[in-house]
Amino acid sequence: MTSVLTDFYSQQNKIAKFYFIVDRLDLLEQASQEFEARGLEVKTANSRTELMEQFRNNQAMEGNSGKTEITVVNIQRFAEDKQKVQLEAYATNLQRIFIIDEAHRGYNPTGSFLANLFDADENSIKIALTGTPLLKAERASWKIFGEYFHTYYYDKSIQDGYTLKIIREDIETSYKEKLSQIYEKLETLVEKKDIKKNQIIEHDNYVKELLRYIITDIKQFRMTRGDDTLGGMVICETSEQARKLFVYFDEVQMELNKTSSNPSSLKVGLILHDSDDKETRKQIVKDFKKNMTIDILIVFNMLLTGFDAPRLKRLYFGRKLKDHNLLQAITRVNRPYKENRYGYIIDFADIKANFDQTNEAYMRELSRFNDPEETGIGNETDTFQQVIENPEALIQQMREVRQVLFNYTIDNLEEFSSEISTIEDKMKLFELRKNLIKARDCCNVVRTFGDAELKEAFAHLEIARLPEMISEIQHHIDNINQKEAFEEDDMTKQLVNEAMEDITFNFSKIGEEEMKLIAGGVELQEKWVKTIQAFTKNIDQEDPEFITLREAFMQRFKEYGFVINNIEEFTEHSKILDEVLKKLEELKRRNTILVKKYKGDVKFARIHKRIHEENQQRAIHGRQPLVSTYDETILDVLMLIKNDIDQKVFDRNDILKKDAYFEQTVMQQIKIGMDQVGISETREDRVFIQSRIARQYLDQYNATYPAA
Repeated sequence: MTSVLTDFYSQQNKIAKFYFIVDRLDLLEQASQEFEARGLEVKTANSRTELMEQFRNNQAMEGNSGKTEITVVNIQRFAEDKQKVQLEAYATNLQRIFIIDEAHRGYNPTGSFLANLFDADENSIKIALTGTPLLKAERASWKIFGEYFHTYYYDKSIQDGYTLKIIREDIETSYKEKLSQIYEKLETLVEKKDIKKNQIIEHDNYVKELLRYIITDIKQFRMTRGDDTLGGMVICETSEQARKLFVYFDEVQMELNKTSSNPSSLKVGLILHDSDDKETRKQIVKDFKKNMTIDILIVFNMLLTGFDAPRLKRLYFGRKLKDHNLLQAITRVNRPYKENRYGYIIDFADIKANFDQTNEAYMRELSRFNDPEETGIGNETDTFQQVIENPEALIQQMREVRQVLFNYTIDNLEEFSSEISTIEDKMKLFELRKNLIKARDCCNVVRTFGDAELKEAFAHLEIARLPEMISEIQHHIDNINQKEAFEEDDMTKQLVNEAMEDITFNFSKIGEEEMKLIAGGVELQEKWVKTIQAFTKNIDQEDPEFITLREAFMQRFKEYGFVINNIEEFTEHSKILDEVLKKLEELKRRNTILVKKYKGDVKFARIHKRIHEENQQRAIHGRQPLVSTYDETILDVLMLIKNDIDQKVFDRNDILKKDAYFEQTVMQQIKIGMDQVGISETREDRVFIQSRIARQYLDQYNATYPAA
């Protein structure tokens, strides 16, 4: 933005001078680091004298670095400064630009230093930045700073990868029951009309039960994601409640550890305005954000805005907030961090109603500035609703994940582990892990956030033992990493040895290689035979990948045969055969999994592949898919058809003796199967499926009962 504005004013023969205004010391430090990282020269003003000195300097650049300069000012340093700022007349070609960060906080237009500052230079440009503009009529942000000139919505921020979606979790029913019991017990101690909320939420029993839940929850959260760096924050109802949570934390954790097979050693930090001095609080925040020696922060009125800690992914809401305060608080967990796709709100305070009201208020506020010509009437951005994952999106995401996982056994951990053990490509493993993590997140969201209808719709999409599967992939990745490290180490040792050993050693080494060649002739022949057998045993001779591989192999066989003239040829042929065998093994693996899905019926595994291949071609030409783009849907449809046809063949085996009649029967079953799952297909599509099914059955029958 600074470069754009600098260029803009330079065309008007004006020099732009920038001031970035914050209202907290930590934001000053954060902003300074960000600007420096982007190549700007950063100045700071720590006193009125320093700031006035800069104002009196009519030059855009004070230093000689040649970089664009920006002065970062902490307005809190001038909070009590009511003196009006008097600026001397300055050159008309100087344009001051004030950029006000977190403009919803404390910028009162009357009687403040900031207001006086603005009044001192009426020609200055004021740009206010906020993620949550004030909405109340008397203090609406747009009334103070002017109309919005640009809006950037949360859904767009998520799409661009700058923020994460936020999931609100209701606490478990069992826990709600425990809390209700506590309320009942406490209410027996005092008259109901006299009881105060603070007496309940600050009571030792309540506090300890709250801690049991939080400690157990964050342990489980970390375990399911395999990441002990993920942190939490507890937003308390009162400062006294916060103090008690801090005091009892270690005691409750020790109590839980006595009965746990996985004891925890979580560390907790307390941030209250009167709990410690500023330096101590600053160190606690640093220990959470950077050092990661603190796992959970307990707060009351602090760190609810402007606190940027990407590792914070669990926010325990024990307090009701409204309007911009609510949105500021919940967005503490929306920073991207590693492979996390969501930030989580654990709702003890029942904030849903407030969130819905706030969401609606901001939609009304910001929709006033939607340009119908840009968005199209009826397509205005639904501002915050898209922050929360919707059920349709979850189901769609899970279907996409299952499509990626279709070529693996996902209902048997042992088989899955065996399948991935053959993968040596780490990028392929990373992609697989990414999809499993995505599936895990979807399942967690539905389990904790979804209603009964969503859970029912999601039931057939769930994948069991996802954490173990992710762990297996990670274990295999670790093994590859270790192997690579060993290989690198061995290579280094080999180079050193070769440099240090004499010529005799080198001759001996070559001699060993020559001896290996003599034995290698047989070894290579065995590899040829093994490769040919692998080709002949493939269950799907029409697979395009198989055909391409076979043709390339046959061409090489014709050119070279079994003749090996030297060690270079031996090495080359051996390597090529290893590659072919590896590809054939991968084909075999996928075929085996697909056959299992069809209960051992090779015929329908082949039919499934033909439909998949047809869909790939249709996608290239922009045509509608045959049956579905999802393999699982194709599987469901074909299994319906298969079961019906198998039953008819079982009831009347001679049906296969009459080709035309059987083909007609198959067509009928295809239509019935399609109708059952609600798929509308053209006759061309049905004929495509019919011809492949009929051929598979008739070929099998004719092979079993050949004509005399």
